[in-house]
Order: sequence, then structure tokens, then C-alpha cells
Amino acid sequence: MAHPGASPWVALGIPSESPHRPDPYCPLAALGSFLLEGGPWGPGGYKGPGGGRSGTASVPSTRTAPRDSPAQGPDLQPEAMLLWLTLTLLWSSPCWAGQMFGNGKGSYFITSKDNETGITGIRVFVGPVGLIKSIQVRYGSSWSEKYGIPGGKAHELILHPGEHIISIYGRYRTFLQHVTLITNQGRSASFGLETGKGFFAAPNLTGQVLEGVYGQFWLYGITGIGFTWGFPREGLASVLPSDDPF
Repeated sequence: MAHPGASPWVALGIPSESPHRPDPYCPLAALGSFLLEGGPWGPGGYKGPGGGRSGTASVPSTRTAPRDSPAQGPDLQPEAMLLWLTLTLLWSSPCWAGQMFGNGKGSYFITSKDNETGITGIRVFVGPVGLIKSIQVRYGSSWSEKYGIPGGKAHELILHPGEHIISIYGRYRTFLQHVTLITNQGRSASFGLETGKGFFAAPNLTGQVLEGVYGQFWLYGITGIGFTWGFPREGLASVLPSDDPF
């Protein structure tokens, strides 16, 4: 299970149960910012005094000073100035695409990226009613710690040499209910009960593969999950058998 002392959130001075933690791969994102689905105009994002419009930015007003008075800067209210500065920061950051699927509640987790080897396996622990309780990631021949809630039956996908996960389909309700992993060799593996609201995750760039997993867990299982992608390392192979007893 994930050890609280190893949490990167604690190292940043953020409580492990904080509901306003920035995206796991966006350390520049300010606390309480609108890193939400759809950006600032999505659900829960800043709407401005008039409520905002989908896909349309409300640009703060900049009035020109009268000609017979000294020049003045833009006449921005504090809230508008804060919005403008936040937009500038977010749009200049490469972290905007980060997203977590699910309702999200409880403790956060993030797998440690291995710079020498890529992902060679995924192990999912499924509870008796079909919900996903925890997850493990295999790098090379070594399994990561288990992230989530104790219990459940272990199911795993071990990748072949040169095989990578290139997309993920899933479903969730209060907890993560189902995930299907799809590889570049045409294989797929499904875990859990296929019920609830669906989602689909894939990299933005052609050729990228799954590099890591992050999310939240609480009470009975995983409540939110997200994925990081990158280009595969040459020569990776999952040829060594796993000797981990779960």
C-alpha cells in the first residue's frame, strides 16, 4: 500500500486529504485554480459576473484614459486581474492536458516514473461487487507498491517484448468500476464490472504509450484515475517472470 511518508504531495506541503491539490503532473498549477475538465469554461470553472459562455473567453475590459488626463493602466478589478494572470500561467504551461476520470475523493497516489524502463505490466485488484479496489504497475521485472484499498482478487496483464498500452477505456460510478487496456499489438485486457459512466483515454501524440498512473482512493476503492503518456524507450522487454506474491 502507498506509504504516506512517500507522498509527493506532503513534500510540497500539501495535506494528503486536500481536495484542492493541483494536477499530479502540474506543479506550477496554483491551488484553487480551475484545472478542471473543459478548462476555465468547463464545469466548475470561472464563469465571470455574467456566467460565461461555452468556448468563449470573457476578456477583461481595458478602458483608454481621457486625452486630457495622465495615461493610466488597464482598469481591471482585482478578480479580473487574478483571472488574467491565472490564464496566462496556465496557457504557458505544458500541463493543461492533465485529467482525472471519476468523482475523485480521498487520498491521492501517483506511480513513480522509471526513467530506465517502461511499463511491462498492470495488476488490478477487483472487489466482490466488481469495483476496482487498487492497482499496481510493473516496470521491468519489478512491481510498484499497491495503490488503493486492501482486498480484492488480483488480475494482471503482462506485456510482451515491444508491447505497450496505447489506450484505455473505463467506467465509474462512486468508485472506478471497469478498465480495459488496449495495446499496440492488438491485445486487450478488461477488469471489473462494465457499468456506470464511460471514459476513454489516449495520448495526444502518435507513438506515445502509457508511462504512469495517478488518482485517488477512499473507503472501498479507487475514486478517480488519470494517465501519463510518453514515447517508449528502445529495447524494452518484459521477459523476466514476476516473483511477486501480490
